[in-house]
Amino acid sequence: MIPYLVLKLLQYIHTSGEEDVLEGRKQVQHSIPKDGPLKFSIQGGTDTVHGGRVLISHIQEGGVAHKYGQIHVGDQILKVDGESLLGVTHEQAAMAIKTAMASKSPTLNLLLAQIPEGKDGQSSNVLSQI
Repeated sequence: MIPYLVLKLLQYIHTSGEEDVLEGRKQVQHSIPKDGPLKFSIQGGTDTVHGGRVLISHIQEGGVAHKYGQIHVGDQILKVDGESLLGVTHEQAAMAIKTAMASKSPTLNLLLAQIPEGKDGQSSNVLSQI
């Protein structure tokens, strides 16, 4: 476990760049129709053990994310409607997604770093239902 003060210091000196994308992942742009609630959960952010990365941790059956069928548990969210989610807190990431869903645009644009086929995402105690 990282001591609180060290974690806070790392947040201040954190830089967002290529090193924030999980290794071995392919960046893919998705435009998801806003036909209802997304119904997915996220984990991560600078205030978690994921080092500023935001990951999809659960996709609920019947939600927009599930119906879209091209995003998966373990995918890393890099941008939502053009706003970077690299180096943000968990709360900031959740708010960015909620704000994007509330906008008048008919689609939600996500830039994801997707995991290779056949690999599973990791679990965490820090989750937000979107």
